[in-house]
Amino acid sequence: MSGLPTLEQFQPLVGQGFTLTYPDYRETLTLVSATRSPFAPPPGLPHGFDLIFDGESRTTMLGQAIYALENPVLGTVDLFLSCFGRQAEGNFRYQAVIN
Repeated sequence: MSGLPTLEQFQPLVGQGFTLTYPDYRETLTLVSATRSPFAPPPGLPHGFDLIFDGESRTTMLGQAIYALENPVLGTVDLFLSCFGRQAEGNFRYQAVIN
């Protein structure tokens, strides 16, 4: 995908999978929310937003890094992901902040 992704591109994809492929590792992350930032952007810049993903693995926590995520609608998008916890089911939750 060229250019910055928009919140409007991600919102209809909540509930869909994004395939993360990293050297020697592959996992599907499910987009669980896409929400607008509560903070006003500087004049002339677009509003920021958060993306929350749930991983499927209960044993592998991804480190904080830029990952290529592939989705049938958006194609490939590079996002900086941070893990911010483990879910009750044992899988990990990740956040990407676009601002």
